[in-house]
Amino acid sequence: MANSFSADLIADVIVEQGMTQLQNHVPNFNLFSTDFSDETVSIQRGQGAISTIQVPLATSAATTLVNPTNKAGGDTTVISKPVTPAHYVQPMHLTQQQLNQGHRLSRVVNISLSALLNRLWTAVSTNITTGNYGSPILDETPSTVDTDDLRTIFAAIEKFGVKNLVVDATFFAQFAVGDNKDSYDIGMSGAYGFSGWDYASDWSAASANVNGFACSPDAIVMAARRAEYAEPLNNVVDFATADLPNGMTIDVLQWASGDTGQVNTTLETVFGAAPGDTTAGKIIENGTA
Repeated sequence: MANSFSADLIADVIVEQGMTQLQNHVPNFNLFSTDFSDETVSIQRGQGAISTIQVPLATSAATTLVNPTNKAGGDTTVISKPVTPAHYVQPMHLTQQQLNQGHRLSRVVNISLSALLNRLWTAVSTNITTGNYGSPILDETPSTVDTDDLRTIFAAIEKFGVKNLVVDATFFAQFAVGDNKDSYDIGMSGAYGFSGWDYASDWSAASANVNGFACSPDAIVMAARRAEYAEPLNNVVDFATADLPNGMTIDVLQWASGDTGQVNTTLETVFGAAPGDTTAGKIIENGTA
């Protein structure tokens, strides 16, 4: 028999789980330039978004005036970076028994949301390459990094107005886990002089040996929208949205199989990322020759 349960319930669980997933499984996307909206973008089934999303990026300010007689200066330079988004769909079949047993429902949503967000991080990290951002500023085995290495990184990005750092878990652990009860909470703004810290467990989409990225937010631009299908979806039986802490909106669709009548659930978003200001990001490598 077909399942019968509310998409709103799934959306509520996603919001609860989203806070944990965004903190613990993928870096905080707000370390980069984000253009997240609950607006829709047209997609073609199987082909993704029909058009690119233009993400505004301020590149330079007007000239500062000293003792001016005329205060009408130039404009701030703002350019648009095109992001080509893809339609990401995470299937999540839920049985009526899983719905009735809330803890099981939570686990299914947890693992499904984690898979979706990790896939989005792959779309981001594929841009973190030496081709885009140049040679590494640090090439060190992550299990041996220390505060001298942090000083090297900091010196390399000293002119960045915002100094964010994303590294792998081993690098992160050298500073997050210690015996000093008075040590910094490195997730806290200002720890070791950096504006923001986070870690990612998967760097496989970046250039070989890359395990970190020091940047200001403008280094990578990303955009997220909700999907608007070019053709009608006649088999959708329920729909809800879930707003995540980073501003993204996830669609929860429940649709009936035309063959069996079984109701399936999918988590969906339209998402893309691209290099922004490539002078605003610096590569870190893991010491592998």
